[in-house]
Amino acid sequence: MLEFAYELDYEKYMEDFEVRQALAVIKERVDNIKQEPDWKQKMADEWNQATNEEAAKQADARSVAQSQRTGASRVTTQSYQKKMAEARKEAQDRPDWDSGSMTSEAR
Repeated sequence: MLEFAYELDYEKYMEDFEVRQALAVIKERVDNIKQEPDWKQKMADEWNQATNEEAAKQADARSVAQSQRTGASRVTTQSYQKKMAEARKEAQDRPDWDSGSMTSEAR
């Protein structure tokens, strides 16, 4: 950026019709704004409003991201708890020993 500023040929750009036209529009807008009695306060309010809107958008984006992370954790926790409850119920339904595993010895 500094290199651009050092090498900037101001005169060359000021000769450009589009640049002069853009600067004239900006100057006219500034003059119109300055004619309003409380232009400084209005400008500050507009700036703050834009800043607040941007901050609100960023907060919403963070909130959505947090909700997605929390939601994913909640689903994982719920599915784990469901599997554990099913395993406990299955263990309760199973007898302590299985008669099919008995062997007999012939003597």
